[in-house]
Amino acid sequence: MKQRVPKLKTKRLFLQPMSAEEMSSLQDTTDNQWLKGELLSREQYCGNDSEERIWYVPWKVCLRSDGTVVGLVAFSGPQEHNAVEVLFDTLPAFQGNGYTSEALGRLVRWAFTCPEVFYVEAEATDHCHAAKKVLEKLEFKPDGVGTMATRYVKEKSEPWVAVYMCFGMAIGCALGGAYRNMGIGVSLGICFGVAVGTAIDSAMKKSRSRKREARKKVEI
Repeated sequence: MKQRVPKLKTKRLFLQPMSAEEMSSLQDTTDNQWLKGELLSREQYCGNDSEERIWYVPWKVCLRSDGTVVGLVAFSGPQEHNAVEVLFDTLPAFQGNGYTSEALGRLVRWAFTCPEVFYVEAEATDHCHAAKKVLEKLEFKPDGVGTMATRYVKEKSEPWVAVYMCFGMAIGCALGGAYRNMGIGVSLGICFGVAVGTAIDSAMKKSRSRKREARKKVEI
């Protein structure tokens, strides 16, 4: 069964995986030898019906106003040890407009909707100040040295405290109504919710930390 092709939108842009025809055309016309090599190496994984295609195919970044392609973003492959790596590039004519951070931020949010993805990684060389600035703007943190440059990582955040605080407020309102003291009921409910949410959040962070350390050991 052919997979549905996602189309991600931002205020000014849309992001969509390239078709096989678009990849072939780009491979024939680009003067960027690095990009040509990347397209060749990914070709075998990018059949239209491949389940892993979404993690290998380049995503075109286009203006919503007229469909002009302003750059590319991509993953380096499916998640390993709960992490995926992103690559990004904006065409020179469109740099300096904030398109890179807008597109990459949207792709990262999409990646975090996948239950198995807890980390998104990227690499930036020390002299590539624009790439480092984009990653820092999106709250990526330095995380040692990757295969070719400084590695940056962004960790998925999960709103357990807020969720359980709302749950506690609902319980508090019910208790307050039953005992005719809404103030005490809501206060107790909030305290209960925050305590449970904090405990769950702490447990999840410890679990993610163990996964992160395991990932680093495998990469060494």
